[in-house]
Amino acid sequence: MRPKPIPMRSCSVCREQLPKRELVRLVITASGLAIDRSGRLAGRGAYLCHKTACWQRAYESGVLVKALRLELTDQDRSVLLEYAANRDAQ
Repeated sequence: MRPKPIPMRSCSVCREQLPKRELVRLVITASGLAIDRSGRLAGRGAYLCHKTACWQRAYESGVLVKALRLELTDQDRSVLLEYAANRDAQ
């Protein structure tokens, strides 16, 4: 029996390819940017690895704007900052 393939995804910032479960998916919903912990929310998504530098660059640059094809609002940026702060606290 063949082993089950592991889905791979790329970090939108550093472009490092990792297993899907090791990345954080960001998705655009009707209410704005959301952290998709299940990896199954409907909508256009982008993946970020757990490196602090990637989260900072995603916040400061237009990488997510290009990946998500949507201009980020102040509320969307606050979701990024809040998740990054809580992730570092754990």
